[in-house]
Amino acid sequence: MSAAPPRPAVNFVLREVRIQDFRALRDFHIEVHESTTVLIGANNSGKTSLLDALASVFGGRPSNDDDLHVDAAAQRADSFQVDAKFEPGGAATQFDPDSRNLLAQAIRPPTPPAGREFFVLRTIGQHSAEGSALSITRSFLPAFASDRVGAAQIAVLPQRPQRQVLELIEYSYIDARRDIIAELRNRTSNWGRILASIGVDEQTKIQLEGQLSQLSQDIVSASSVLASLTEALERVKQAMAAGVDSVTVTPLPVKLDELLRSTDILVTAPASAPIPMRLQGAGGRSLSALMVFRAFVDIRLGLDRPVQPLAISGIEEPEAHLHPQAQRAVMRQLELIGGQKLVSTHSPYAAGMADLWSIRVLRRWGAEVKARRVTVLLTAEELTNVERFVRRRNGEILFARLVVVYEGHTEDAAIAEFAAHHWPAPPPEALGISFVNAEGAGGFKAIVPVLDNLGIPWRLLADGDPAGLNAINSIGSALGRQIVPSQDAIVLAGGHSFETMLVALGYQAEIETGIEAYFGTGALAGYKQRADGQPYAGGLGNRDYIGPGWQDRLLRDFLVAHKGTYGAAIAAAIIASGKGIPQPILDLFGLCDAILAVP
Repeated sequence: MSAAPPRPAVNFVLREVRIQDFRALRDFHIEVHESTTVLIGANNSGKTSLLDALASVFGGRPSNDDDLHVDAAAQRADSFQVDAKFEPGGAATQFDPDSRNLLAQAIRPPTPPAGREFFVLRTIGQHSAEGSALSITRSFLPAFASDRVGAAQIAVLPQRPQRQVLELIEYSYIDARRDIIAELRNRTSNWGRILASIGVDEQTKIQLEGQLSQLSQDIVSASSVLASLTEALERVKQAMAAGVDSVTVTPLPVKLDELLRSTDILVTAPASAPIPMRLQGAGGRSLSALMVFRAFVDIRLGLDRPVQPLAISGIEEPEAHLHPQAQRAVMRQLELIGGQKLVSTHSPYAAGMADLWSIRVLRRWGAEVKARRVTVLLTAEELTNVERFVRRRNGEILFARLVVVYEGHTEDAAIAEFAAHHWPAPPPEALGISFVNAEGAGGFKAIVPVLDNLGIPWRLLADGDPAGLNAINSIGSALGRQIVPSQDAIVLAGGHSFETMLVALGYQAEIETGIEAYFGTGALAGYKQRADGQPYAGGLGNRDYIGPGWQDRLLRDFLVAHKGTYGAAIAAAIIASGKGIPQPILDLFGLCDAILAVP
């Protein structure tokens, strides 16, 4: 018997969405990744509003007055509006024949620079005379605008979206409150909807139900308790006279549909007995719900429709109740779900697994919520650097309120110590500050433009040498604007590095105290004895720790030779001395304070 021919599938994807007056989203625009869009943002930044808005448009979610935006004056909007732009996916520039037949005049010709056909679907939810539920109307548009002013100028097309068009898009949503135990007995859950269409033919169903009935009778016959209970129930029949034909005990459901609703999940650990899912922890139950959701999406895509639809999945906080390794693993599992995925997360571990181009950071800018993505062009090496920094920091910087970037390992330890002193309560972590060692000035160009693109505020500490100055110029070129020292960055004066700056500012005694605290008494004297008279690298002459100024030279050379080790010890000695934080670092923190003061 030959296999059935493959079912045709739509070839388009969701590219852009504009949302107006839906909960937190007054005038919101986002570009959607063709595979997985990872949504990052603080609480109340609009992530759930976005997923619910799409559910209202494509997923059959009923909307009510609570979905309408409320402004600062407590005025509720009269309606919400969602415009969704679709384009052919991959390398295609035109829609597939099946979609073209249904969309007809709604398909618009390619527009530069994308060069792809597109169609735009507008959904409006507005007050209804029938109560708090909103009535939904849909239209096609001839163009797409990313803001409400431009969108208001677009007239709708005469062609109206038909049910067959909406069936080309299958939106499924699983929220953060998921629990497999709640789903097991819920007919409308993902689990219940899977079991509602179990795929058993009628003849087999009749045969299985006969076996269930016989097995139930066998259990009653074998149990003296159930047999006695049956006799007692027979007396109920007699007492009720003609009103009842029979009263029986059925320890098993005799209908297959009823039996399936009692389906359970058993988990067996090594060398252990199977344990029902209801006795598992919250993490296992949440993860099981996610895996059922994946199966649900696969089954929905496999339904017997003439055309396989575009699957869009909204997934809220997949990391819920999972340990870090499982959080990373579940992100890989989500990639296996067909179609497009929009995944919201608060987990730096999950975010660290995301493709850089898939990340969208949602932030409030005054009363508005905006979505930002990476647009800067990066070389392969720069992209590798960014991904390494993000993964090494577990994605923490993507959630930061402010990121401080500097060049080396010495700063890494020292600035953390100074920061804890400058921001004692609340500490830097509570303020949302992340500190990033770029591992050299060359790393600035890979990190800073990405932060800037994502709308994550940053400030920079750079050495005053040519490498540091060139790196700042490179950042400016990448961003298309000048990086202004004393506003965007602190550049160490006099060509100094962090280490030589400390010596030049007169912290010799504190440096010696820190060296002894970290390396032990006599470490500096031992270095002097070993290195005095030895040549510098690069033919720069010999070391002189005897002539005038030798103390400063000794400290500078020791610090350079032992970079990345003593930073915290020297910073602690400086703080303990009462001299205060070095002025360039204090200036850097001042730039940070100006950002932190903005709500």
